Amino acid sequence: MMLVPITLAVVFVVPAAQEVTLTPYQKQFLVAFQKAGFKEGEARVVQGIGKRTEIPLSKNGEQFVLTFGSAYTMIEQKVPLTNSSTVQVLFGSQVKEKFPSVRAEFDAQGVTLSRTSSPVDLTPGDMMDDMLADVQGAAKLFAATAPTPPTPAPTPSDSLGASLKDAGLAFKDIGGYYSLKFDFSNAKRSQTAYVRQDIYTSSAIKTRKIVSFCYDDKNAPSAETLRTVFQKRLGIGGLGLEAPDGTQKNWRIFFRIDAPVEISPDLLKQYLVMVAATADDLEKELKKEDKL
Repeated sequence: MMLVPITLAVVFVVPAAQEVTLTPYQKQFLVAFQKAGFKEGEARVVQGIGKRTEIPLSKNGEQFVLTFGSAYTMIEQKVPLTNSSTVQVLFGSQVKEKFPSVRAEFDAQGVTLSRTSSPVDLTPGDMMDDMLADVQGAAKLFAATAPTPPTPAPTPSDSLGASLKDAGLAFKDIGGYYSLKFDFSNAKRSQTAYVRQDIYTSSAIKTRKIVSFCYDDKNAPSAETLRTVFQKRLGIGGLGLEAPDGTQKNWRIFFRIDAPVEISPDLLKQYLVMVAATADDLEKELKKEDKL
């Protein structure tokens, strides 16, 4: 898609009389959406580390949000769902198969389907032709295959703790997660793993999230760092990138495994050690000091 350079500044006024001024790069995206028949709402700036600009968009009754962050551009679509509760899912099985770059998050207002990409080589045409098509396709697929989001089942307060104690592990309750620090004597390093206390149930399969971070910094990871990490081919588990949000102020890259709930304490320990060791190996490869 070819765009004619725009010389007119695109400025929006948000509450508290704060102006939102788009960069020439960002203007190209907004103009592309305008030419495609989208109507924009009032833009707003979300403050904090990793400040971002959000612009509501609508077309044919569908609601979207175009977001410009310091290291990414994102398009989201809200899909109303009945009886939806607050829960996050990484992927529905059908969405993961057909739209591998689409993330789905359910909240009290419905489901948000989004796809993020680095702006290094992203063009308005990429977003209009590929990203938007994937997001809309995923929305339709969710409506057909998963009209009601899965609801997390509460974990008995002492069941996970009892399993960790039976495995001979020391842990701390940090609110929603247990943290466990593992020392790797052969490398004179240590690494912290986190296991979520809530149990997630989907299609009768119950799992727990186990995660460890290989990058945790106020600065966004470089393109080289992202290539190093996300070109990895892992036999089990997966990698994720987390932007600053709310009280979480850092950019973080993590290794994650969803472990079955019905496993022995010894096998749970093996999962935890594997997650911590894998994240530590990635941290070393990124030449990061041992601080996670």
